[in-house]
Amino acid sequence: CYLDVKTACDVSDKSIMKDVFHKHGIPSSKHVFMDALDMDKIRDMEYPLVVKPVDAYSSRGVRKAENPEAAWTFMQWLGSGPVWGAAGAGITGLLWILTMVL
Repeated sequence: CYLDVKTACDVSDKSIMKDVFHKHGIPSSKHVFMDALDMDKIRDMEYPLVVKPVDAYSSRGVRKAENPEAAWTFMQWLGSGPVWGAAGAGITGLLWILTMVL
């Protein structure tokens, strides 16, 4: 059994996946998308937050941030490219999802 292209995109890109969840009434953790740390977007969120690139899958690039400074550090480090090595092949975006830990 194989996924069609649309379904593969829906489940691998977190921004699309969260929209699909919302559209179908599927509960999901509180989250924000950002390409740079914006304290106004995460002001009402509780720490720790999970920081992850939207276009990665599995656990590639997942980091747990205990505070805003750690979130920013992870966003910069993960966006720097070389730290990925072979595991980072295919990660193209610098859009991050920050999600509250349930």
